[in-house]
Amino acid sequence: MQSTKPLVRIENLRVGYRQGKQSLELIRPFAQEVYPGELICLLGPNGSGKSTLMRTLSGLQKPLSGSIFIHGNNLFHYSRKALAKQLSLVLTERIRIGPMKVYHMLSLGRYPHLGWTGRLSDRDKSVIQEAVRQTGIDNFLERQVEELSDGETQKVMIARALIQDTPLIFLDEPTAHLDLPNRLEILELLRRLTREAGKTIILSTHELSLALRMADRIWLLQADQSLHTGSPEDLLWDGALGRAFAKPGYQFDEHTGSFFPEKTKALQELRLVGEAGRLADLTHLALQRLNYTHQDQASLVLRWKQTDETCHWILEDKSTTRIFDSISELSRYLRALAP
Repeated sequence: MQSTKPLVRIENLRVGYRQGKQSLELIRPFAQEVYPGELICLLGPNGSGKSTLMRTLSGLQKPLSGSIFIHGNNLFHYSRKALAKQLSLVLTERIRIGPMKVYHMLSLGRYPHLGWTGRLSDRDKSVIQEAVRQTGIDNFLERQVEELSDGETQKVMIARALIQDTPLIFLDEPTAHLDLPNRLEILELLRRLTREAGKTIILSTHELSLALRMADRIWLLQADQSLHTGSPEDLLWDGALGRAFAKPGYQFDEHTGSFFPEKTKALQELRLVGEAGRLADLTHLALQRLNYTHQDQASLVLRWKQTDETCHWILEDKSTTRIFDSISELSRYLRALAP
């Protein structure tokens, strides 16, 4: 059961940089409360201040004004070791540490919990082993960190954040160097940690579609330097996401949370005939990309049929019938047919 008491309280926080006696404001003052077990995705256009906000919330950079409280205590009043027991941070920058094996790097995550001897206890080793299992990095524990790919390094740093065993985890673009299966795997892992371990996770991302599927709440940085928050459904409903990422030549589909190029010419018409299902969905997707749309009175008719082993697409007009064995063949013909 989620706690009704906030883990993090933010009061009139103004984010930006100081340049001498001048200050550059990136995010106007805002207030928020963050609760245990929440997964929050921070979204916003490039240059809107996502990374700066993450660095400020994690204590790496002081705000222009305002306060951040963790468990009721001011973030900047914690000692470094005490703060390391409250929050962990994964940045996108490639680490430069010289020769060091992955396991040694992971063990450093236990530093805030070690006694004066600095030795790993059985409990520490168990925490490391569980984080390795969760992130799937057991096959390169003996490799040098500097030999890892960007994606492998990112997984190691996420594992190290888990090993630090803090109630609050910040991640700046955690899926930036990962392929699609690994992006899904990491985000699902983070979501599971909020549900099963009660972790509070705040991550910045450009993965709009994944954020809409995974996040409990979205923090959306807008062009006017304000922070707009709500559930994914709230921000789809009020049009905030479409406004934040508005770009000439593109339109936002509020049903799917996706952006598409605006159509620059009239849609071609087809009458579509076939059973609903996955094949129909894929056919519709291809037709949408080709700028074709369904019209009940169209003279050009497309049918699809599926057996246990084969699929066929049958294109008929008043005088001819053509049969295609793949969407690729159908698409090639329709591209040539369009004016």
